[in-house]
Amino acid sequence: MSKKKVGLFCLLKWFLNTKVRILAPRKMEVRSLEWYEHNASCCEEKTSELRPIVEYNKRGKGIGQAHSEMQSYIGVLARSRVPLVDMKWSQIPKDIKEQIWEAVDMAFVVGQGGKNSVLASAAKKWKDFKSTLTRHYILPYTNDREKLSQPPETYKFIEKAQWDAFVASRLSKDFESVHSQHAQIRENELENEL
Repeated sequence: MSKKKVGLFCLLKWFLNTKVRILAPRKMEVRSLEWYEHNASCCEEKTSELRPIVEYNKRGKGIGQAHSEMQSYIGVLARSRVPLVDMKWSQIPKDIKEQIWEAVDMAFVVGQGGKNSVLASAAKKWKDFKSTLTRHYILPYTNDREKLSQPPETYKFIEKAQWDAFVASRLSKDFESVHSQHAQIRENELENEL
């Protein structure tokens, strides 16, 4: 087994053993994968250790603590391993998706159809992360270019060049029109619910 895979496994073992939870910004500082790797570097456990088994209910929905821990781990991987490019999940290179799957599969017993559900979860978490960055760290500061010049302190793992490209894409006229269209759709849905 490669050193990289053993390192990812050790990272996950540390992550599960410390019961750290990755929460939304403002609730708790969100840490990067590099932080976990640094703190897991002393781990020398082998991959022969038991992996948590993800359980499912009758409808095939994941349940239990192992599922929750797996979802948290997927979120860390999606935020830190997938670039903040302005493209759809289907356009993300397959090798990045494969790395996410391998890391999760090495750490958890996922079950049948696990790869598709893990990657679907990673896609949603990646999209939600970009939305959070846009809503909390870009749109409120459209007139304050200085605040937009650096990635948020909470997400130190975002490279400056990647952040600059992401900010530029979110402040473009194309994004502005799509954003306003979606806001109008949400407003119409809200009116229909009342």
